[in-house]
Amino acid sequence: MTKFESFKMDRTDIQRFLVSAIGALAVSAACVGAAVGPARAAEIQAPHAAVAHVSSNASQNTQLAAQ
Repeated sequence: MTKFESFKMDRTDIQRFLVSAIGALAVSAACVGAAVGPARAAEIQAPHAAVAHVSSNASQNTQLAAQ
């Protein structure tokens, strides 16, 4: 006779299993949320810098043409 032959699942064992499973899912969700939460997409600054550079060149060209 093995040690598992005398084991019978009753209501208490099922409740323990469910509470443990829900707790494990909650901890897993918290870990995923903590890992993913701070991650954000980087702001794209290149087009803004390019537009500012072009507009400053345009104003310089206008000033040179006026001279």
